Amino acid sequence: MIAALVVFAQWQQPLPQPLPPIQPPPPMGWTPPQQQAQPPPDEGRGLEWFWARAEVGASYTHLLLDEKTASGGVLFGAAAGARLLFFTAGARFRYHQLADYNLVQVSGMLGAHIPYGWWDFGADLYLGWAGAPSLSPSPSGFHVGLEGGADYYLAKWFSLGATIDFELLFLGRAGKNGVGLGTALVPHAAIHF
Repeated sequence: MIAALVVFAQWQQPLPQPLPPIQPPPPMGWTPPQQQAQPPPDEGRGLEWFWARAEVGASYTHLLLDEKTASGGVLFGAAAGARLLFFTAGARFRYHQLADYNLVQVSGMLGAHIPYGWWDFGADLYLGWAGAPSLSPSPSGFHVGLEGGADYYLAKWFSLGATIDFELLFLGRAGKNGVGLGTALVPHAAIHF
């Protein structure tokens, strides 16, 4: 009788459910729609009205005056300006402490910058006065250049970045005019309001 009850109890258990059908694997490189890469959001950086940055970098200048004067060294600089959406305007001071002479520049800047998440990519055109006070007689004139670079925002108001600059120098002294070429790689730290 006990054996009959055990067989009856086992017979009353529900049968296991069949397994769902096997799906073929997705093609290589496919991701589900909810996981496809999206451009990063603005991350809440908001609008920026004013900026200021401090610069320290490497500089190389080749002046063609009455003699060829090529020299490399370090540069120190500061810049500040205003920003309206993608466009910037500002002023910049740079002091190039080169191996053979020193070069001083004061410039106005116009640029365009494109934010992408916490990154900011941009280019600036600059024009201003330049002089080499350590040469005798001291040449002076103007310079025009283009810089391009990127900044990474560590916070809404603070970024680290770098630019690479290419410029033409038009300097003269004692009735002689000359042309020069300059380039610089300039890391910087900036604050934004």
